[in-house]
Amino acid sequence: MRISRKNVLLLNHVIERGLVVKDDEKNDGLLSNVPEENLEELKSIAGQYLEKAGLIELNEKLNELGKGK
Repeated sequence: MRISRKNVLLLNHVIERGLVVKDDEKNDGLLSNVPEENLEELKSIAGQYLEKAGLIELNEKLNELGKGK
């Protein structure tokens, strides 16, 4: 699968944000019924895409900038 570097960053952010919502809000949506094992696999996949695209450091820097808001 070919995916742009920008979309790799966006995909990683969406996955991380979705998993944070699951932990914080315990919503009644789809994620509330997903086993923790599957959520960890999603985190792993997102990390692998970042690594393959060489974007781990950039992602960390963007996360740090985002925390300053």
